[in-house]
Parts: sequence; C-alpha cells; structure tokens
Amino acid sequence: MSDTTKNLSLYKTDMTTDGNDYFDFDRDLNDNWDKIDNAVGDLQGNTADINLSNLTSAGLSQYNVFCVNTGEVDDDGNPAFLNLSDNILTTSGSFDITTANGKIYTVTDTLTLDISDYEDGEYNVYVNPVDLTLSIKSHTLTSGSTFPSDAATGDYLLNTSQVPYDLQEITITTVTDEETEEETTTTTITKGLNEVYAGVLTLSGGVI
Repeated sequence: MSDTTKNLSLYKTDMTTDGNDYFDFDRDLNDNWDKIDNAVGDLQGNTADINLSNLTSAGLSQYNVFCVNTGEVDDDGNPAFLNLSDNILTTSGSFDITTANGKIYTVTDTLTLDISDYEDGEYNVYVNPVDLTLSIKSHTLTSGSTFPSDAATGDYLLNTSQVPYDLQEITITTVTDEETEEETTTTTITKGLNEVYAGVLTLSGGVI
C-alpha cells in the first residue's frame, strides 16, 4: 500500500504491493516536484536583514572605541564585513576592531556562527578578537556608569565612568529559601569583556 512522507506528504510507492502498477508521471513525479518547489518558495519568502549601522543603533556613536574600525564596505560606504547565507553568519576579509578598554586588534581569520536555532527578533552582533568568535545576543546594551534599574541577566554595560572604558555583563540570581520561602537576590557583574559591538542583526520570517 502506498504511503506519504511526513513533512510534505510526498507520494511513496510501496514496491511490495504496488510494484506491478503502471508508472504514473503525475502521481509519482510531477505532483511531488510541485510540493517541493512550493515548499522552497515559502522558505525563500523568509527574510533576514543585517543592519550594520555600527554604534548608532546602540546610542554609542559618540565613542571612538568599542567598535569595528576598518574592513570591507559596500557601494554606499557602509560596513560589509558580515555576510549571512544558509543560516551561517560569516566575517569576510581582514578588519581592525577596538575593544572597550582601547586595545586594537586585527582580525584576519574568517569567523562563523550558525544561527539556525535562533528565533525571529533583533540581536546585537559581537566579535571577540581574543577568542576569535562571533556571537549574537537579544539583550540590552547601554552606556554610563551603572546598569539601569531594570537591567536583566545577560545585559551589557559600556562603563564610561573610568578610563579605559570597561564592557561588563550583569547576572541576577534569585534563590528561594525552602523553609521561610524568602527570596534572596544576588547581582554579579562580570568585568573586562573582550567582545566588540559589530551591529544589529534582525531576523524575520525565519532565518535563511
């Protein structure tokens, strides 16, 4: 007895019971090709946008540190050292970046990040010139002397109250006492992060 595939309901001939039937081009081939083509068309309708406005979108453009300084640009002169294809975010070419503490690094390696498991949304893109890694984070990046009162675990702060500046991450942990049911909240600040802000990645309609 014939069967169909799980995802696209493609027709499958059961050679045990239907092996002697006449070959039906529409049923056995054409209808299946149409289903595959339509499914691919739906995927191509998904969009992913890389907005590399550098520090402007994060409100940090007034600082000459903590940014990508040089690298490939497009015809309009905008940064073009990041590419997205087949769910893989990739750097291209050599580029210089400056960390929050003012150290300048030249990155010549091609860095990659598989984003196929990320949901739709807006992400900050970071390059770590020490570990030579790419990362994207759906968190809040702010600047100033302290984290805002509504900061959440994983948020970043570019601490500009000191020179050199310092990139920091906040972790907030809440523990409940089983006997008293009282909650204790602990805030941990990790300082000296080497990650460098590289722009905004917006995923919509699924990744590509």
